[in-house]
Amino acid sequence: MKNITGIISTNYSTNSLHTLTKNVGIGALPFGSRYRMIDFSLSSMANSGIVLVGLIVPSNFGLLVEHVGVGKEWDLDKKTGGIFILPGSSMDSRNPEGKFLLNDLKQNLVFTETITDKYVVISATSKVFNIDYRDVLKEHIKNDSEITLVYKEGLSEFCKNDYSAELDSSGRILKLNNSENGSNNCLLDAILINTDVFQRLVKSYDGYEHLDLMEIIADDILSYQIYGYEFKGYVAVFSCTKSYLVANQDLLNDEIRNEIFNLTRPIATKMYDIPPTKYTKSAEISNSLISTGCTIKGSVKNSIIFGNVIIEAGAKVENSLVMQGCTINKNAKLSNAIMDNESYLNENEQAIGDKSSPIIVEKNNQI
Repeated sequence: MKNITGIISTNYSTNSLHTLTKNVGIGALPFGSRYRMIDFSLSSMANSGIVLVGLIVPSNFGLLVEHVGVGKEWDLDKKTGGIFILPGSSMDSRNPEGKFLLNDLKQNLVFTETITDKYVVISATSKVFNIDYRDVLKEHIKNDSEITLVYKEGLSEFCKNDYSAELDSSGRILKLNNSENGSNNCLLDAILINTDVFQRLVKSYDGYEHLDLMEIIADDILSYQIYGYEFKGYVAVFSCTKSYLVANQDLLNDEIRNEIFNLTRPIATKMYDIPPTKYTKSAEISNSLISTGCTIKGSVKNSIIFGNVIIEAGAKVENSLVMQGCTINKNAKLSNAIMDNESYLNENEQAIGDKSSPIIVEKNNQI
């Protein structure tokens, strides 16, 4: 799809995940034992044939940019096209949860105003799903739409801070509401928009840089041909630490895992030269997803384990997520918990949360 330019916004934050996003943008948030959230948005675009992507990054962009690099893993390291890093506006001067702020777009007019492709796909990195934008484009063209908003039915419980869409029988969107008070059609932060409409919207709101693009669309909904595209696949939404842990554990379901990591639309990520995980005779593994570079001597059940984790003999890990570089020492117990990077659970210690409220062991912390 050489007639589409992609824009991915990562310059926003959320308080719903507590310390997990304290020092890292949500685009760099780990997911699924070896991935980061940016991987899903970027892979969906690359797999759809989009070869030019602008990546709006926050001020603490180091980890994210190091992860994405020049886009080699997504086959975007091209002489024409590729990934362009676009600096986002300061969090001090904006709504921190606004995903598509005009200020971010206006600050990068040298990119947005020079788009020559007919269409623009804009997405965020706050949800996990694997979508083919070629299907969205077909519907967009069929409906003679100016803007197409991707939605999922049945997510209103988890999308209380997102928009929901009211549609007529033809699929045209008549109204956008807050999901908590609106319909059951939750928007997925994925927009396909005609380039001329996109550039006009960005340009015509001087003095309103604090507004989000979705606010503008919602306020002027009937002035444009705006249709919905219903995505019927799996979607993970993080409205709290519990839903973040549950979404990771959803990957233990074969059907969900095979849909997300579709062989025809693979999710790419940065590759590391790490040896395979070592399992000793004392290791007991049940229904878990474990990355490379680990040493497993203890028991792991219903859990997601990232790379370079050490779980010593006698240690028990269940219903938990353990991020990269953590150590769980002898006879320690971790249950209903999220261990952030490089944290340490001492010998005979316990970190036990509740299913409805997982405990968080903060990054570089020791218990």
